[in-house]
Amino acid sequence: MTPGNPHLADEATEKAVLGMILLDPAGLDRAGEIAPEVFTHAHCREAFEAMRELRESGEAIDPVNLGRRITLRGEMLQGVHSFLAELEAEAVSAVELPGKLETLARLKSNRERDRLLRQAIDGNRQGEDVSPLLAELQELGGALQPPGSGESELVCLADVEPETVEYLWNPFLPVRKLTIVEGNPGCGKTSLLLQIAAALSRGGTLPGDTAGREPSSTLYMTREDGLADTIRPRLEAYGGEPSRVFALQGKRTEGKRLGTFSLQDVAFLDRHLSQVRPALAVVDPVQSFLGPNVDMNKANEVRPVLDTLSGLAQKHGCAIVLIRHLGKQAKDAALYRGLGSIDFTAAARSQLLVAPLPDNPAGRVIAHVKASCSAPGKSLTFSLADGRFQWTGETDLQAHDLLAPEATSEERSAREEARQFVEEQLSDGPKKSSELFKAARALGHGDKTVRRVFRALGCRKERRSEGNRGQGGWWWSLPADDAGHSETDKLQS
Repeated sequence: MTPGNPHLADEATEKAVLGMILLDPAGLDRAGEIAPEVFTHAHCREAFEAMRELRESGEAIDPVNLGRRITLRGEMLQGVHSFLAELEAEAVSAVELPGKLETLARLKSNRERDRLLRQAIDGNRQGEDVSPLLAELQELGGALQPPGSGESELVCLADVEPETVEYLWNPFLPVRKLTIVEGNPGCGKTSLLLQIAAALSRGGTLPGDTAGREPSSTLYMTREDGLADTIRPRLEAYGGEPSRVFALQGKRTEGKRLGTFSLQDVAFLDRHLSQVRPALAVVDPVQSFLGPNVDMNKANEVRPVLDTLSGLAQKHGCAIVLIRHLGKQAKDAALYRGLGSIDFTAAARSQLLVAPLPDNPAGRVIAHVKASCSAPGKSLTFSLADGRFQWTGETDLQAHDLLAPEATSEERSAREEARQFVEEQLSDGPKKSSELFKAARALGHGDKTVRRVFRALGCRKERRSEGNRGQGGWWWSLPADDAGHSETDKLQS
């Protein structure tokens, strides 16, 4: 038997644990009673002992206090600030903390076994009685385990079984992933998610579904809309089953009052996800649930929260949707329009924009901004007329079209005139597109404006063959429901 390395340690793991505690001091309590000896690197051990001293004295565990306390201990006279920066950079999420602590405990046990083994070998060579050492070694688990045994931190891809990404709604809501649904206030984000929750609750279908589904639950977290006057009425109006939608409002305190919670309350969220076992979890809006001391514009503060949510989505096999608002400042790319750090976009596997349908006050569009697990989905349209939610089809409009600068009054007037022209032309049946454009130009309507009206109205187009003279080419028609009425008539009724 050959002794292992007497300096078995993982500095990155030690820094990752300390970094997590520095970013979230509550992690010191979740970590339980950790002995300083778990940390083999002197700087890490000193930092951990300084953290415990701060907690015992009632001082906040933050970079300023920690740096001061380490300096007062006199063990690290130089490089304190750069060391603390390394801790923050290496920080893991709260979900990963238990695994990291297990790694440190395993490495400490390995070091102790290694020490006993060396003493036993040396004592045996000198003819000493080493049975007490062997007994201690047996109590610690016998043979020395190499670092990384058990839960490995290093994974060979050859050992990874390939998996196909599953979807709650293909390709918009991937399972076990984060999705962002964003838009301006009042654009229909909450209505969209309640429509999805309603469909899930009754085992209904969503646009593009090829088969039905088993009824499933939704866990909804909201601080903007009332449950009694908004959430339940809308859910029932959309045909949902209230018994399968659960609202997570807060924590019961000893005084029986509801206390607030945040996305940093990992155990709290984990417990309720286990209880509800939802197919969908919604955070509406995400900025209301980030918790104290989290600036949504700072990546190092936002990312641990998002990593925690990703871990929970993976663990519970659900799709987690974060609703957020758009910023007021116009940006070149749709990816950068959402409030907060770009890390929101980086962490999400799907990002959807909900925006008004141009030239249609009751119409809305869902457009893919980002799709990491598949090709972007076709933009979908729905209406919110008279408190009703109704899917109305597809559109060629993309996210960048919907975020273009608002039209001037002259442009809106021109579009309205063009819309009236198109509706009149198509009211008695399909028309050949070349003839439509020709007639529109004669009245001063530009081709671009007419195409925009086509998209706004949800017009249908079909390719006809040259079987009869003058019948070939593209033909346009107004959308019609099952009763033969145009979609425009239906929205205005």
